[in-house]
Amino acid sequence: MARTVNGKRLKYTGKVQPKPGEQDPQTGQILYPYLPSEKLVEAVNLAIALERPLLLKGEPGCGKTKLAQAVAYELGLPYEAWYTKSTSRARDGLYPTFRTPRCHNR
Repeated sequence: MARTVNGKRLKYTGKVQPKPGEQDPQTGQILYPYLPSEKLVEAVNLAIALERPLLLKGEPGCGKTKLAQAVAYELGLPYEAWYTKSTSRARDGLYPTFRTPRCHNR
């Protein structure tokens, strides 16, 4: 079953755009329009319907972050960035783990 928010099924159209000069309420950054292709809109909606993540790959500056921000904006969801590097693991995105030594009573 597709994810819902307040009983409304989530569906991305790519047609809801921020107004000129509109700022992100959390970061204060100016929001810019993003015009996705039909195939990209289909891929986003498929990921929503399957309740699976959508892996975005590409060169720096190709629009991965802009797509994520546009989807969050249109669906009214919070945008949370997770910047990865070659040593990042999927479990690192779930929550921070703190390694604490075990205490042994002797």
